[in-house]
Amino acid sequence: MSSLAPRHVLQGTRWDYRILEGVKGDRTHASTIFKAPVLPHQNTKNPPIASPDDEIAKENLDCECRTYGLPGVSSATCFRQLYDVKCQPNADTSVLIYEVLGAALTSFFPSGDRINAQPLAMRAPEVFLGQACTGPSQVWAVGAMALCWIVPGVLGAPDSPHPLINEAWSMAKIKRLFPDWNIPAPGEVKGYSLQDAVESARYFSEEIEELQAILPFDEEMLKAEMPQQLRDLLRLMLVPSPNQRPTASYVLDSAEYLAFEKLSSQAD
Repeated sequence: MSSLAPRHVLQGTRWDYRILEGVKGDRTHASTIFKAPVLPHQNTKNPPIASPDDEIAKENLDCECRTYGLPGVSSATCFRQLYDVKCQPNADTSVLIYEVLGAALTSFFPSGDRINAQPLAMRAPEVFLGQACTGPSQVWAVGAMALCWIVPGVLGAPDSPHPLINEAWSMAKIKRLFPDWNIPAPGEVKGYSLQDAVESARYFSEEIEELQAILPFDEEMLKAEMPQQLRDLLRLMLVPSPNQRPTASYVLDSAEYLAFEKLSSQAD
């Protein structure tokens, strides 16, 4: 029996999934999506089930649904691959990165007032500090997405020693990459949790030995195998200050993007 046949149970490490049915792709995707109830293992806590009464979960799912309907996303097959691809320093990788960046920069999600709206590895500096996710925040997220694929672990908290310090750990990494970024003092931000986070981030960036291996951005990029055109483009997008960060339209018209586009077209 196929592992995706109806009534078959897919086994996971903490919970299982009983396949009910497959839904064929519509105009937004070519893959088959499967409906399956979650079967938690004994003594498993917090299975991945969104309650119908959870308004935030419903809003997030609605937002994801709208996102897949954006023209640049629905027409880009790379957004619908259901497996991870290891970054390889070759011409095909440059073409893939160019296609993903182009699709993302031309299909930005609506800005909102919800804080902490981005994954830790892609979260813009100002969003860590409690500001809303805006257009400039999304430019950072797109650049960070590419950077995290090329240099795994350089941003975010996959190596954080404890979940309670994930945000501070992630901010400390940004500070290591961009030493000029100012992490405010605890008294300059509102909320006890954010005050604790910025205080810890300031300490981690200066005192935690394993984070000292992260060099300033330009030096860190020289360690990675990538074309200079891509280094220049990521440097353009990853500006810590949202007031100095370019807009998506500016990036798409920039000399850096056009140079990377030319390189990718030659490799295609």
